[in-house]
Amino acid sequence: MDEKLLQQLTEMRQLFAEVKPTDKQTVEQYAWIICKVLNKEYKELGATKCRQLLADYIKLNVERPSLLHSAVLMAAIWIASEFKDFHFIPFLNMWNLENLRDEDYEKLEDPKKGKFPALAERLAKCYVESILFRPEEQLQEPSMLVMQKILDAQGYHRIKPMVVTNIVAMGKDNHKTRLACLVANDGTEARCEIHALKANPNIPQSANKRHYVNIGQVYDVALKNNGGISVIVVDALQSDKPISESFPVEAGYIDYIDNERGFIHVYDNQSRHFVSFGQRWKLQEHIFVKFVPVVPERNKFKSAMIQSIYSASEGPKAFGLRELIVTCVNQDKHYIGWELADASYPIVEAGIAEPSYTTGYIPFSFFEDNNMNIPSVGDRVSAIVFLKRGKDQKKYPAVVRVM
Repeated sequence: MDEKLLQQLTEMRQLFAEVKPTDKQTVEQYAWIICKVLNKEYKELGATKCRQLLADYIKLNVERPSLLHSAVLMAAIWIASEFKDFHFIPFLNMWNLENLRDEDYEKLEDPKKGKFPALAERLAKCYVESILFRPEEQLQEPSMLVMQKILDAQGYHRIKPMVVTNIVAMGKDNHKTRLACLVANDGTEARCEIHALKANPNIPQSANKRHYVNIGQVYDVALKNNGGISVIVVDALQSDKPISESFPVEAGYIDYIDNERGFIHVYDNQSRHFVSFGQRWKLQEHIFVKFVPVVPERNKFKSAMIQSIYSASEGPKAFGLRELIVTCVNQDKHYIGWELADASYPIVEAGIAEPSYTTGYIPFSFFEDNNMNIPSVGDRVSAIVFLKRGKDQKKYPAVVRVM
């Protein structure tokens, strides 16, 4: 530690405690000493002493805005980045972001080391990281207006809840990096290294275990534009809210389980096809589940985050039954034809206009396999029906259950 600088600080603190000088030169001298100590010694001082020095500085009647005032803000950014128990946003309310200078928006340049981020750029990143850990702390309106302009200029998004849909390994041999694939409820997609997903101090964790990232976990994520439509993860903190508070929960039907690949194929009543994998569920085919549909904006792989299993009686009602009218019984080709009782509501995949169906057929074998009588022309039956892709890769109505 710089003993000479710390001695100067001690002498000035004692002077201001006893005499309380008011002349501009002495006040600024004391303020600069505080600033230098904070910038050079903040790691050794710790969060508590740093807070005390910042409080001493705020009480001083120094010129604002000024180079000194901006330098103190830079010190506070270093402190906030080092100590998570430092309350950065309350400090900003005292510092007042209306005191930013034009120069604070410009990149710093060193002839030997090149360019460095502007103070405003560092401020934005530190602010976003701070509200992740303390969302209850808010900037006062004048400062918030300034901050929002900075965030917009830097390409920051509002913090989004995002769910881990997959964990992939990138690279070769011993140089592989594990990446988490994240999707928000508006379809925003991002990837980041596993270690970037932080544990939430408000969620009980075992002291003997590191934070472990699983598929289906939700994180509050700070995102920033990375050129074009891509975004990068600035910071991410495990959410203390259940996934159902951030994503819709729907009824789904398990059509097929690929045990070899560990894929569970789920359909919703809008004919959307989802895949669940990596979750610890003992499931079987042809049952109904509550699940969170995760629909990425660009990636075609829709993920199902299964939450629970419906009872046999509740599942069909939750999924939604369609009323079918039998229009023909073909004894030669062994099928019945049907049409929707309400043709104004055709069977179509959500978000896709075609193909659209109001009619279809059911093979006799379906009724035989389910120990049911083959209905007659004019009969009305309630059924679970949605679009599935056939062997020709085209989609057709599939009746999977008749009530």
